[in-house]
Amino acid sequence: MLKIITSTLLFSFSSLAFAKSYSNISLEVLGYDSNKKAVLILENSASYEIPRVYRYSLSEKRYDLLKYDENFTGITDQQAFQQKLLNIKTQLKPLKNIVLQDVNVNLLEQRSSDTQSSAPFKTIYGSIFTISTPQYQSLQQNLTSYSPEIKLKQAFELPKNKGVLITFESLSLPFDDGYSREEAVVLFPAGQPPK
Repeated sequence: MLKIITSTLLFSFSSLAFAKSYSNISLEVLGYDSNKKAVLILENSASYEIPRVYRYSLSEKRYDLLKYDENFTGITDQQAFQQKLLNIKTQLKPLKNIVLQDVNVNLLEQRSSDTQSSAPFKTIYGSIFTISTPQYQSLQQNLTSYSPEIKLKQAFELPKNKGVLITFESLSLPFDDGYSREEAVVLFPAGQPPK
């Protein structure tokens, strides 16, 4: 009997630990660092011990490539992270918001296939798409998700006419009832994609 109770408790604790391993992933566009010529983005999730900070370096040819910001390397304490973030935020200039109704998701291809999963998500979607405004367009994006929907979330003008930063959300984690992931993409001036 003791073995049954012990194994039941262990299973319950491991289930709880597993359930807390996943949550929605959201983005906060922190602003533009004019000294480093970079846009900083905070990626947050209840499943992260410490949020992650990324940057788009607008001084590089491929400034659509997101990189981890080295200022936060090695920080494992929440208080130290918040202090570092607060210090950096004071140096950032906010980006100008763009109305989302001027932004379009252009679906080029979307394929669905059955998964081996028992429930609740039996279908997985592979999408190829671009995002555009009348003046700007992204490179082709590839997305794997558990829902066909791609939802636009935020839009900002990049400094010095570099383009537009858009975030979109999809159902990317199939655990429990599913969790969404917000991702960022850069739109370039029309006819000026990176080489």
